[in-house]
Amino acid sequence: MTAQHGSSQAEKKSLFAMLEARLDQGQRLAAAGQHRRALDTYRDVLALLRRQKPTPGRDGLLAAAYLLAYQSLRATRHREAGAQLQRGVSYARTSRDPQARALAQACLESAGE
Repeated sequence: MTAQHGSSQAEKKSLFAMLEARLDQGQRLAAAGQHRRALDTYRDVLALLRRQKPTPGRDGLLAAAYLLAYQSLRATRHREAGAQLQRGVSYARTSRDPQARALAQACLESAGE
């Protein structure tokens, strides 16, 4: 492994950790009823993730961001909620991330209510 490749991996790991923290922040905002601010946070995360090369880790974070956005959109009865759910479920499947899949399952179950 070259030093540059190792640095790139470290940078990606740092970026993903920062994005996970932003998702946590969005969840706290949503829990406080601040869905618009939570959605802004999720959209920021999605924009950064879409620029990354596809990897299971990136796809797991994309799944979480889409699914958390779905939850806020659903809470506000926004018409785009279903599209976010479908994207999140799709990314959860491709990521093979157990947490993303569990979140997707919970969202699918809540959508059926």
